[in-house]
Amino acid sequence: TARRDHTTPFSFVLAEFCGLLLEKLAPYLEWLLSERAHFRTSAPRCANRLDVGGMTLADYDFCVFVDFWSLYQGERTAMHQAAFGRALRRMDEWYGHAGTISLFATQLPSEWQTERTYDERGWCTFEAVVSSLAKKGAHCIDIGARTLPAHFTGDISSKDAAAMAAQGEGQEVHRWGETIEGHILPSLVRNSRRPPLAPDAFARLLATKQFSQPTDQTTVAGLYSKVATQVLGAAQTISYSFVVWQPAQLADLGAALVLCGRLSRLELVRVGMDAAGAAAFCAALTGGEAQKPVLQALQVLSLHNNSLTDEGAATIAGFLCSPAAPPQLALLGKEGNGIGDTGFAAIAGAVESGLPKLRTLLLSRNSATKAGHDAVRAACAQRPDLDAYLDSE
Repeated sequence: TARRDHTTPFSFVLAEFCGLLLEKLAPYLEWLLSERAHFRTSAPRCANRLDVGGMTLADYDFCVFVDFWSLYQGERTAMHQAAFGRALRRMDEWYGHAGTISLFATQLPSEWQTERTYDERGWCTFEAVVSSLAKKGAHCIDIGARTLPAHFTGDISSKDAAAMAAQGEGQEVHRWGETIEGHILPSLVRNSRRPPLAPDAFARLLATKQFSQPTDQTTVAGLYSKVATQVLGAAQTISYSFVVWQPAQLADLGAALVLCGRLSRLELVRVGMDAAGAAAFCAALTGGEAQKPVLQALQVLSLHNNSLTDEGAATIAGFLCSPAAPPQLALLGKEGNGIGDTGFAAIAGAVESGLPKLRTLLLSRNSATKAGHDAVRAACAQRPDLDAYLDSE
């Protein structure tokens, strides 16, 4: 958000900001509600899975939270500091809660002057990373990444659900729940969802950012440590699917997941994980030392539609038959990863030497031949309680 000097009369700033809100943000709210209404009517089977159930102003009340009014950024009087302290007590819940939608205004209107960009700001960094802790990908949206079509004017109060649905982008949904590239929602989500960070990694990142009040850096680092520990520690299901993360970002993810003591389901569907990403992820998850189990409550690991190939599949298999393997893992999914016979052989080895609780293995839509399939079937034959789903030959 753009900042104004706190000596500016409040009534002037409020009036100016309300005008900006209506002009700049209301069209995005209209677009978001239209997309959800469209999915509700055209793809009801996928509505819950993609978290795009219908929502219009006629059906729901919702609020828009703007942090600026209580978080004074310049020199603070005693009154300002008191208001600042009150906001900090619960402010992180607005960003970190899985049910809220975070709209990142990474680009300001040209008529608003600013000394620092979004990515240079410490508070913006905090808000973006906290928003990415446990939300679904569709709840983290960079509204500065793309200009909306002109027909989204922000007029949402006079339109019913049918009108909202009719003006949606009309994204098609494939069998596997993936949206077609090029539409607004995928383009705004895929590159704006950041991986969660472990508290020490966030502190290092924060040291490179700028604050209007330098002492806020220590405050923000402590606040993040508290909320990351609470949110990740309590999470039972997390989906980081449909984003594009490089190996370094997957390493950040692995280090952060160490905090997830209660996590039972982890979905990393179509996150761009290749062989290098798998190696970085597994190394960070174990801290480089595969001596004790991690993710001890994990039962479902979904890695569908990535680019693991044989090398990445072997890396994941090595992790899963090591002492660090999640002891409760019951379902492993690696469909659509270009895995060949060598990778299937590595997976078969993991089944033979570990994963005692595994009950379901999903390996369809890969590149293995009959030899690879036979290796997996032979390993599963020793485990009558284990079902493997492969491509028909």
